[in-house]
Amino acid sequence: MMKIVLTNNTEFNVDLEQNNTTAIWIKQCYKLLQSVPLNFSKFDCSKLNLQNPSTIVEDLKQYADQIELTLDVARCTEQEYLNELHRIFELTVLKTDSWLLFHETLHLLEILNNSNSFMLHNVAIINHRDKTGPLDKPFDINLLNEGTQFVKKGTCYCDWSELGKQPHRYWIDGEPNNLQRICELAKPWTTLRPRFSIALEDIDFTLPKSFENDFISWWKPYEQEWLTHWNLPKWTTQDMITVLPFGTINNVDQLTAELVSGNVPLRVVVD
Repeated sequence: MMKIVLTNNTEFNVDLEQNNTTAIWIKQCYKLLQSVPLNFSKFDCSKLNLQNPSTIVEDLKQYADQIELTLDVARCTEQEYLNELHRIFELTVLKTDSWLLFHETLHLLEILNNSNSFMLHNVAIINHRDKTGPLDKPFDINLLNEGTQFVKKGTCYCDWSELGKQPHRYWIDGEPNNLQRICELAKPWTTLRPRFSIALEDIDFTLPKSFENDFISWWKPYEQEWLTHWNLPKWTTQDMITVLPFGTINNVDQLTAELVSGNVPLRVVVD
């Protein structure tokens, strides 16, 4: 049995599936991580915390001050400027906690600024961040065969979590039409991490057809060389949105109510 314990000691059971994908591996990982507290933050439940856009910019400014980076607040609605900030983050050698918080807030702001609301899902993310390093393992592309593009409310699932952007997100964010930069920043799923999301609503990850067609038209000239760079036989739009379910929380409405009240995940426990 796996449990998620909140800061008020409320517990939620996760009924694990017996699949070849993540359930057994996830259980093994969290046996090692169960004494390590989570640092749950607003980016871990973004849809519940996007009611006031100005607070996200305020947070970004706070973290920018901590890393001694001058932030042009007036330009924080411009994707081109946010792309510049991403580049600065990439080039930073020593990524402190404040840098990581800055980067995650930057992603949250991008979602908020973006008109493609279909990319914003109501989830709670369980993420130990840099504390899981030795438990990360190379992603086996064959796991996608056991994945899905639709999950029911209460599903626990692993998904893409690279330091970069999926190709379709690279395109949405107006990154440069440059093959070298595409290969640097647009990434497939390369690492399986003990990080997972809990669906707080039914989620359909499929892309709107008109959006998908426009993306494919842009992507086609770069696709083959990108695949060669990453040593992949293919990486379709379906692969980009596939997630790996491994368990279910039945009383997810209660979990949502706790999150709204400020009672957030503290640790994951495995019996």
